[in-house]
Parts: sequence; structure tokens; C-alpha cells
Amino acid sequence: MAVGEGSGRRKKLKVIRSLPLTAQELTPELIRQLHKALGTSVRSAVLVIPREQVITRGVRFPAVQPAELRQMVELYARAQLPYAREQVILDYVVLEQKEGFSTLAIVASQRELIDRSIEMLRRAELQVESVTVSSWGVAEWYHALPRRSDVTEPALVIHIDDTRTDLVLMGNRRLLGTRSVGQGAQDWNDTEQVVELLAIEVERSRSSLRKELPDLDVQSVLLTGLGPLPEWAEPLRKRLQLPVLVADSREPFVGWKPAPDAGVSPVVTGSVAVGDADRLLKLAPPELTASVSNRRQVKDLALIGSLLVAVIAGAAGNIALEVRRHTSTTSQMQQTIGSLSPQAKGVQEKRRLASLVHGVLDHRRHLAGTMSGVMQSLPEGMSLDMLSFERSKNEWSVRGSCDSTQAVLDYVTRLSQVQGITDVRLKFSRQRQTPSGPRTDFELVLDAPENGKGKGA
Repeated sequence: MAVGEGSGRRKKLKVIRSLPLTAQELTPELIRQLHKALGTSVRSAVLVIPREQVITRGVRFPAVQPAELRQMVELYARAQLPYAREQVILDYVVLEQKEGFSTLAIVASQRELIDRSIEMLRRAELQVESVTVSSWGVAEWYHALPRRSDVTEPALVIHIDDTRTDLVLMGNRRLLGTRSVGQGAQDWNDTEQVVELLAIEVERSRSSLRKELPDLDVQSVLLTGLGPLPEWAEPLRKRLQLPVLVADSREPFVGWKPAPDAGVSPVVTGSVAVGDADRLLKLAPPELTASVSNRRQVKDLALIGSLLVAVIAGAAGNIALEVRRHTSTTSQMQQTIGSLSPQAKGVQEKRRLASLVHGVLDHRRHLAGTMSGVMQSLPEGMSLDMLSFERSKNEWSVRGSCDSTQAVLDYVTRLSQVQGITDVRLKFSRQRQTPSGPRTDFELVLDAPENGKGKGA
């Protein structure tokens, strides 16, 4: 686990903690212990799965537009992947676009594997926001690495962790290909063994690159991670006849100091924690993506509602001040001279109009407060499809879906406490089956008083 702090380019790696899993299975309790060791209250997370747990396919399509490419990827997945489409989560990256053709790397993973990991984190009280692959963590590390004149692209980054190794091909600061080996620094004691294995994997990566992008070839190799990398670099250079360079895995993380007994490389988790989320491959299930989007919309709407209430309150205050000013002026004019009666009547008319405007704004303010309360009362896992107000009936209509009928009843209870609502009625509720389980669709009718005020007003 790794935690970053800050935002944008100022985001810094704060802490990394690891848990050795030798003879024990990973459990929610162990995850909670590891999260506690981080010393942070942050509970939103990005799940990183190992490169060897995904399938990659290089494909060339006669299209360059994103919408067309997405359709072709879907057709390819249904016809060529070894699993049924509903059992797979996939994404793709564009490797090259030339003369109306696009070369893509399609990345797919079994849905069951991802769902199981997300569920375990949920039971550990962590909320998964996105899912990515370890290779893209290595790519983010390479993006953050200061440019070096001795690294010539396409460059093959070999990241050696404690029990696994990622090989990530980078060109023009973009990821061009990935491979992985289920062995790491803990598995290697003999230099010749390491060099021979890495040389084989480098040649496989070069062969794959030539097949997908015939005009390119690996120009340099960059070693990072754990182990005596300088000892391996020179024999590997002789074996490959390519420049083989070494980079400290901690170099991009300025100001971060690892724990003495860390035992793992910071490259993948650290880079995902502080890198650009838009560059990461995304393998999140569709319902997770929709849920994250809904949560963000709710937060945005709640903020907008609060700001609207503040703006309307400020406008109402200014109008009230203007009304008092005109009232005082009118009184003085009436007491001072009766001959100014026409002007006094004009001021009185302004006062009447200002009072009408004040009433309208007051009604709008109560509506905005009620809308904010409806959004803030939304339970976890529930999404809204419609929220509308019918002026003629003084009614709000709320339509959405959630995991269960109980969640709808809980929402009804919360809404009954919202200021500006006098009654909550369930119009309908029905269940339907989805790939991720049963969902309950519902519609509620919320009664509002005629004067726009309800409980607590």
C-alpha cells in the first residue's frame, strides 16, 4: 500500500507499507492492519493487479476514431478472447496510428478475479475508485524519472521487485508493450541465471515489438528495482549488445524515505499513488465506474446546492436592505411634504415590487436547500436517474436504483428528515437482474408545503 499527498504536479509520495504473504492467505483483517500502519484516514483506493494476471493482444484496425476503435475492440473481444464477454473486463491503449490504421494493445482480465479483489477491499472498509495493472505503474515511474541522455528510446524498462519482474517498453514517453516474469530478487542468487533469464525475456519483448510495430526496435535497457543491479547490468549488456543502464527506484520520489525493512520496490505502488490517473489503464467493472461517477455527481450537486443557497440568501439580504432604505425614504417624504405624493407613490410601488421579488427568491432558496438535502441523504451504492419538481402540485419526483429494497426504505427514512419535505411516498419499486447482481428500481414522491417551508423552518 502507498499513499500520496497533494495534488497535480505537487503530489508527493508520503508512505509505503508492505505485508509479506508467505504461508498465509490475504484477508480483510490483514488489509485493515496494513491500512492502519499507513497512518492515514484516506479510504478511497486504486487497485493494482499483477501484469501476469491479464491477457494482452496486439491488434491492427482500419480506424483511428475512438468510437470506431471501441466498437472494433468489443467485436474482437467477443470473437477472440478465451472467455465469454460478460466474464471479462478490458481496456486498450493505442500504440501507433498511421495512414488510417491503428495498432492497439488490448488488455483483458477475468471479471471474477477483479470482483473478488474489490470485495475483499470493501470488507476491509476501503472504497475502490479504479483498477489498473502493474505495468502502467512502471510506465508512470518512467514518466516521473528525470530525462537521461544515455537512455535511448524505444527503451525497455526492467523492474525487478521482490517476487516478480515487469518488462515495460517505452517509446516517445508512451507505453508500447509489456511482459512479466513470476520471479524476482528473492528468487535469484546466481548472476548467470539472472542474466540469461532477463536476456531471454528482452529478446521476446523485441520479437513482440517487431511483430506489432515493424519499424521499431529496442535501443536501450533500463534496470530498476531490487537486487545488485550494477552486477547484472554489465554481463547483460555483453549478452544483448545493447546499452544496459541502472536507475535508482527511489529517484522520482523526491523527499520520500523508505522504511529500513521495506523489502519491496516503490516503483509500482508509489507511482500509481502520485502519478497521472488519466494515463493509467482502467479495468474497473462498469458498475464500479458508474458508482464512482454518481458519487462525484452527488458531491458536485451538493456543493452547487449549498452555493446556490448562499447566493440566494445574499441576494435576499440585499433586497431586504433596499426595501428598508426605500421604506425609510418614503416615511420621511410623507412626513415632510404632501406635495410630493406622486413620488412617494412611486417609491411605494418599488417597495411592493421588491417585496414580490423577495418572495420569489425566498421560494427558490427553499427549493435549493431541499435539493441539497435530497442529494446529501443519498445512501452508499444508490444512483439517481431523475430529480424534478412540479410546481403545480408542490411535489418532488425522485427516481433511481440501488442494491436492495431495504436501501430504498432507508432512503425514505432519511428524506423524511429533510427540511422542506412534509411527506415521502413510494410510487413504485421493482427488482431486476444485472451481471453484478439484483438491482432495485424505484420512484419516490416528496410533498413540499405551499409556502416552500417544511420541517425546521
